[in-house]
Amino acid sequence: MSLRQILETVELIPDAVATLTHTDGTEVFHYTDDYVDGALVETTTAERLAELLASPGVIVGNAHGSTDLLHEMREDGLLDDYDHDFTFSDYLTEVLRTTHYDYYWLHTTTERYDYKRGRCDVTATVQVAIEDIIERPHIVNGWSVTIPTTNGTLAIEW
Repeated sequence: MSLRQILETVELIPDAVATLTHTDGTEVFHYTDDYVDGALVETTTAERLAELLASPGVIVGNAHGSTDLLHEMREDGLLDDYDHDFTFSDYLTEVLRTTHYDYYWLHTTTERYDYKRGRCDVTATVQVAIEDIIERPHIVNGWSVTIPTTNGTLAIEW
């Protein structure tokens, strides 16, 4: 059964949005000052979010009230240096990684195993209109999806 068929069989709440979450982690030496930057490069979370943001016609919001992350990036001048050379997703990935400390689009958590070793997880949690998922189900590949329905919350690992 396809994702579209699943969403068409459940009773969706009108105008509800789906919450998408992607988490990836890597082993780190947390005693160094740059381990979070290294984890942002070694994990796929920034790339997944960039691919979603670069999807034509999809408006991506976050859990902190912003309704359009791409618009927010444009307003803050973060996309001014893009050369329009068909590498928009790669450009967005780099913007997400370099602005991590200034914006809360990516969240990091660190589990410390001992005084120097640990694991750093990078998570992105965003909201997308359910209609966008129905029309373009490929956008949720690799994401955990939760959708409110009249009978509770539908959770999908796609």
